[in-house]
Amino acid sequence: NNIYNMADYVVAVSQSYVDRVEKVNKQARSYAPIFLGADLGFFDQCKQHTVKKDPNEFWITYIGMLGHSYDIETVIRSVALLKKEGMTNIVFKVAGTGPLQEKFEDLAKKLDAPVHFTGHLTYEEMVPILAQSDIAANAIVKGAQQSITNKIGDFVSASLPILNSSLNEEFIEIVKNYKIGFNYSPGDYRHLAELIKFMYGDEKLRDEMGSNSRKLAEERFDRRNTYNEIYQMIEEATVRESYSVV
Repeated sequence: NNIYNMADYVVAVSQSYVDRVEKVNKQARSYAPIFLGADLGFFDQCKQHTVKKDPNEFWITYIGMLGHSYDIETVIRSVALLKKEGMTNIVFKVAGTGPLQEKFEDLAKKLDAPVHFTGHLTYEEMVPILAQSDIAANAIVKGAQQSITNKIGDFVSASLPILNSSLNEEFIEIVKNYKIGFNYSPGDYRHLAELIKFMYGDEKLRDEMGSNSRKLAEERFDRRNTYNEIYQMIEEATVRESYSVV
């Protein structure tokens, strides 16, 4: 709070974080919620590389840390349930590593869930997997503090519809207002399974939501454009400081 209170300029990864700073500091000269985003030009270069995918498979993909903040277990249970119901071509792709990787792998094995753990990937290796995916899983546990994370920028850059369990109000509203996917409660694997089944059966809806995602990426997640506001803020702060010294 002391640090927030001393800030003259505030740059945050989401409006949620700006609001937190403003609770103790309403006197800053400028506040800028700038999503972490992605470099769309570089992203599009990376997705030109191809990965092998069985044309009959339907990929739900998560990227990032396999840690306590991420509700990977619910997605595993959902695809296991769908497999029992006969939807054997739905695969949960998990790209990343972390302290709970072994736990998640053991659960997938126990449930005979169709989950593919890729392990650590470079960005250049990860992007083509996203580009071949059908749905993105923004799997966040209840009580997690994340708002608009790095992976969101990559999901929307890849034109993917998103199934979101983050309870962050800002992102819940983005999913609704931009029509880029559906929200569900963390831990509710049966509801998630129903959403997956619904989206699996509606290719037109997936295409529409994917197009909305890409449009959102171009408007609010492309670092080449959005970071200009940060540069301008730094320039303004520098000019002010130089005048104050004189």
